[in-house]
Amino acid sequence: MKKHIPDCPGYQADSCGNIWSFKRNVSGKKMKLRVNNNYLEVELCTLGKRHYQGVHRLICSAFHGKPQKGQETRHLNGNTMDNNPQNLCWGTSTENMEDRVRLGTQVGSSNGNSKLTESIVKTIRQRSKTESRIKLSKIYKLDPSTISNIVHRKIWRHVK
Repeated sequence: MKKHIPDCPGYQADSCGNIWSFKRNVSGKKMKLRVNNNYLEVELCTLGKRHYQGVHRLICSAFHGKPQKGQETRHLNGNTMDNNPQNLCWGTSTENMEDRVRLGTQVGSSNGNSKLTESIVKTIRQRSKTESRIKLSKIYKLDPSTISNIVHRKIWRHVK
């Protein structure tokens, strides 16, 4: 089943996670997708300008309506490549992060942007009992507030 995408005239989304263009072909043409930062994107032309848009946002808009201000797309099963409408919903950034923690995706060293590993976090916590946070921040090249957040389990809470 295909549905129109709000604010994207001439484009539709289907229930399999595909985007279709009806701009030049009345029967529609399935558009090519590309991967960017582990998300699928599609190139659209709206108001005469070409731009890439996340497929998950387009599918979610078509099947669940436009997002409210501040909402982002949640992948309920944690798979960012699964853009089936049943796997998508709008939510807050906090809900999205809670999903990631619950599903074990992008937590700790599995996050590609992480500078630390679970082993280093354990070492920092152990060393914080005898060494200052300033000294640890210099050793590990981290801000002292980051050391404090690690020690007080405000971040890296999943590490025992």
